[in-house]
Amino acid sequence: MKAQLKFHQRTSIGRAFSCLLFILILLISGCTGSGAPSLDSSAQAWVEYPYEGSILPMGPVMLVVYAADPGGINYIHIKINGQSLPAYAASPMTTDGSSRLVRIDYPWTPPAEGEYRVEAAGVNSAGASGAFGSTRFCIVTCAPVATDTPTPAPGPTDTPIPFITLPPLSPTPTLTLTSPPPQPDVTVSFFADPPYINAGNCYTLHWDVTGTDKVYLNGSSVYFRGMEQKCPCETETHTLRVIGPDGTSQDYYTRIDVYGSCSVPTTEVPPVDTSGPTINSASTFWEGCSIYGQAGIYDPSGVSYAEFWYRLNNGSWTSIAMSDYGGSWQSQYGIETGGFAGSVRFKIRAVDTYNNESWSGVSTYNFSYCGG
Repeated sequence: MKAQLKFHQRTSIGRAFSCLLFILILLISGCTGSGAPSLDSSAQAWVEYPYEGSILPMGPVMLVVYAADPGGINYIHIKINGQSLPAYAASPMTTDGSSRLVRIDYPWTPPAEGEYRVEAAGVNSAGASGAFGSTRFCIVTCAPVATDTPTPAPGPTDTPIPFITLPPLSPTPTLTLTSPPPQPDVTVSFFADPPYINAGNCYTLHWDVTGTDKVYLNGSSVYFRGMEQKCPCETETHTLRVIGPDGTSQDYYTRIDVYGSCSVPTTEVPPVDTSGPTINSASTFWEGCSIYGQAGIYDPSGVSYAEFWYRLNNGSWTSIAMSDYGGSWQSQYGIETGGFAGSVRFKIRAVDTYNNESWSGVSTYNFSYCGG
């Protein structure tokens, strides 16, 4: 059976090291008072996601990087395959809002399939850079490792056999063998978007299987292509079992990390509202030769997530997750037009924290040739 995608969990050693370092930084950030000793240590940085050795589908990847320093982190320097990425705003993770422990969620789109190495180093408030933390992962596939093929030792020289003329044989009937039809390749795409959330927030589980229709999600039979939304309070792992045409089965796993815990109210509080978010000014904009979606989205209870749906040149409807920039939401990556003129129909879907849904109207944008 052929699979286009596999998910790899972090090793227990890597996870233990990340947790130990995270607890140590929290202990340092909680110490106060003029009598505390002065610490002189290098800035530390580590890549939380993607996991070491993971194989991801072609598409946007959210890089998750942490950095810590007792004197505060100024910024995080991130490189992919030796090329530095543009600076990106970091979020403080300490309870007092200081920059002793910060985190970056960096949206990055791979240019092609292959192997990638992410490196990150924290730069503290004094301008000193710590050692680079790194992880290696692959998009769709990794280049095979070359192996040496041993050259066989020369054998003994054959002695020529004299040519003998035989009498003609009677015709032999021809036997035609019919080969069985080839079995279709089975391909599997199974992932969560996003791969991590805060407790109580929601994510969407996606699966897409070709070559067979015998698919089971967590033990229950499901359609070979679908999605399911979940809003857990703790880390979850889901199993997709795929049975090929030859009867063999293969299990695929995806893990969703959940940070924090869900608060339990002492009394039941009714929902703030029962209507979806307000979507204003749904439109598109150009960057390079790619089209991005944008809109102003608001809800009194908060917006859980939003999606930019588009249909390029009468193709099928496709969605792109959107990011919040202070109430102004933008698609995480653009639509590639290939430089040709055409049209795109688009609409926007938004969901609030009570899972109330709303859609914008459908609009059409006609674009010209791009490329010069």
